[in-house]
Amino acid sequence: MTGPEACRYYSAEGPADEAPDLPLRSFYEIDHADDAVTRAVDILPDGRVIRDSLALERRNGDDCPSLIDTPLAEFLADAPLVEIDRAAFEAEWARGEDQPFWFP
Repeated sequence: MTGPEACRYYSAEGPADEAPDLPLRSFYEIDHADDAVTRAVDILPDGRVIRDSLALERRNGDDCPSLIDTPLAEFLADAPLVEIDRAAFEAEWARGEDQPFWFP
């Protein structure tokens, strides 16, 4: 990982028809140099804010190159992302509770 200075930050709205298990909004920290989503925050319909990171996924020595399981270019092409600044991402990150997805 090349560090937060190399990252860009994005927000995406969830699906228009609210689903109980899908986020209303998601926020992403993307390291384009490493081709990886390094941190993510989801705001869920029940009001919970959960977050995940590569550091959290790797805490037990598991190999997790990215928080998404598709190539970054494919993810970016399919997701309606809006670029945001780092401060906006960090504000959402601070609200979240750790919840690893790949290696709970």
